[in-house]
Amino acid sequence: MLKRKAYDRLVEWKERPDHKSLLIRGQRQVGKTFIIREFAKTYENSTYVDLSKNARMRRAFRESIEVEDILEALMLQDRAFDPSPGGCLIILDEIQSSPRARQALKSFTEDGRFDVVASGSLLDVPLRARAYDDADEGEEEDQDDAVPLIPVGYEEHMRMYSLDFEEFLWAKGYRDTMISKVRESVRRRVPLSGALLDAMNDEFREFTMFGGMPEPVSKLVSGEGLRSVIRAMDDVVTSNYNDISKYAEEGEALRIRKTLESIPMQLSQSNKKFMYSRIDGNRKSREGARKYQESLLWIEGSGIGNMCHQLREISVPVSMSSNPDQFKVYLSDTGMLVRMMDGDGVRAMDAIRTGDVGFNQGSLTENVVAECLMKAGVERNYYIHRKEPGRMELDFVIDLGSETAAIEVKSGRDREAPSLSKTIGDDRFHRRIMFERSNISVDDDGVEHYPLFAAAFIRDMARSDDWVDGYVSRKADPGEDDP
Repeated sequence: MLKRKAYDRLVEWKERPDHKSLLIRGQRQVGKTFIIREFAKTYENSTYVDLSKNARMRRAFRESIEVEDILEALMLQDRAFDPSPGGCLIILDEIQSSPRARQALKSFTEDGRFDVVASGSLLDVPLRARAYDDADEGEEEDQDDAVPLIPVGYEEHMRMYSLDFEEFLWAKGYRDTMISKVRESVRRRVPLSGALLDAMNDEFREFTMFGGMPEPVSKLVSGEGLRSVIRAMDDVVTSNYNDISKYAEEGEALRIRKTLESIPMQLSQSNKKFMYSRIDGNRKSREGARKYQESLLWIEGSGIGNMCHQLREISVPVSMSSNPDQFKVYLSDTGMLVRMMDGDGVRAMDAIRTGDVGFNQGSLTENVVAECLMKAGVERNYYIHRKEPGRMELDFVIDLGSETAAIEVKSGRDREAPSLSKTIGDDRFHRRIMFERSNISVDDDGVEHYPLFAAAFIRDMARSDDWVDGYVSRKADPGEDDP
């Protein structure tokens, strides 16, 4: 079993006496179902329903969202289920397939006798009304149920991603004591030992190559061989395409697929900004935006895309000046990007493994750093100022606790960072950070140098007084209640 941070968050949620029904969002195949079912073992009794496959329960929710009616339907489909107050867990998986089930979370929260955990991978995208076929039940899906009424104030939210780098290290057998040494060095900004630096660099190289999806990682650590790992990675890519075909409106599915397939190419350009005109070669950007904007929102809402917006100016907090019309689109799991980059992705893997400077590694390196920031709950923005003499292009600008940090990412051996150098003496920036192929150090200008894998420990770089109860004071998911 892979050790996941989400499990501890579920335990914390359960132990809080005032908790509400919990809704877990996340891209498909990140391990939501597995970790919830493991968590269910902490209860005296539990029942599991996959609403994407259970037409009878979808019909039950359409007929009633009253707690007693739902309990009766659950007991009919799971004879072993004993709904004892305070001692059972109800799991509603793929809840996006039943809008009325989403509404029922309010009923369960108001009732207060039973714990409910729901999960879904497509909660933030419009779904085809006939994606779920009830023909075997003699029922038609209610078209009016296509858009759920969100039970605001009656559900808590948790977002789950594929494994982050620390979880990847756990999977590879690293003890917390060893990882703590890395954290402490990052926190104190002191160099790592040569042996520890080399080990972490090797592991981060594999993390970049294979990504953090549980199935490929499980096959990697079990020693099943590279072909088995690659097949699992390909299954991740295929499942995303299958979801597009199954759940997107028929006229939109092709546009979503073309948009997704364009992302590796967009990131390989010197200007990594996402441009609708690059999708099909149409030079009219406004026409491209009208054609593909909804497709991109689908990719973001499904959890596949990792958005990074350009800043109009440097403000506090930085997100207040983000431009919704100018952005880069990374993939949420770099392993998926590797498999999409060049046919079968073998050349990309080999370039990462050998450090081949002839291969464009900049897009992969920037993507994996963006992934680390996302999984750490840090909002991603970038900044471009084209006017001289202050011309600069910063890969990322973030709120790091109470400070504004400028970040540059270097994939090669070149340590020149002219844009970052121009922030020296600019009081809008409190921290200057470079992720590169080096050890930890701080130069005479106060620029902080870290190895690439340190991006996964970005929260440890915050000043100690920015921490409240073990968390950076800024919320990981603004607008959502984290258990």
